[in-house]
Amino acid sequence: MRLLSFRDTAERDREQYPANDTPHSHGSHYRLPSKPCSITEGRPPEICESLLTAPTGDNIPMPQPEPWLRGTHADLPAFLRAVVHALELAREDIDAACAPLTGDQLYARPGDIAPLVFHLRHIVRGLDRLLTYAEGNQLNVAQLNALKTELDPGAAKAEILAEFHSGMD
Repeated sequence: MRLLSFRDTAERDREQYPANDTPHSHGSHYRLPSKPCSITEGRPPEICESLLTAPTGDNIPMPQPEPWLRGTHADLPAFLRAVVHALELAREDIDAACAPLTGDQLYARPGDIAPLVFHLRHIVRGLDRLLTYAEGNQLNVAQLNALKTELDPGAAKAEILAEFHSGMD
């Protein structure tokens, strides 16, 4: 099965709509440029404008590829490597999502739902419990006590994230 590129789709559209009147996904029509460049070919005008005026140069931070694309942990079997990469990605996503939040926002309970701090604790403490069971062991007293305190308030944002990082490592 061959995937179509933007160029392929533009060529197909030109053949299908010789009047250069191409339907857009929501039913409206846009005009293909008469002499498209490789950046704008086959794209609606509002996209073309943003592509041609987008900032360029060394000042644009390039996002790091996802963990599984970085070539790390090659010494692990593939199935374990996938788990490690998933945990690394979860950690990075949590860091990015929580970075702009204040401590009060981590404890907020809109609609009386569980606060983010509960979920952060539950992820790592639940993972610890899961691994304990996977090793054939029972939960110890510290794990049982930690289970009871996942909703407790009072920890600073730095402490919450430190516990999360420690649990993910």
